[in-house]
Amino acid sequence: MSDPATAVAAAPFIDAVMPYVVTATSAVVSYLAVQALATFSRWTGAKIDAT
Repeated sequence: MSDPATAVAAAPFIDAVMPYVVTATSAVVSYLAVQALATFSRWTGAKIDAT
């Protein structure tokens, strides 16, 4: 079982890094979504219109 003192000691670091992790994760997920859409369009020839 893990030592709770380790988790408590890491809490300030996690709080400091979390905004960067969220931003990076959002950027990566957005990039992957665009790539998936482009690949789908290329494979099927279907055009997806946002309007």
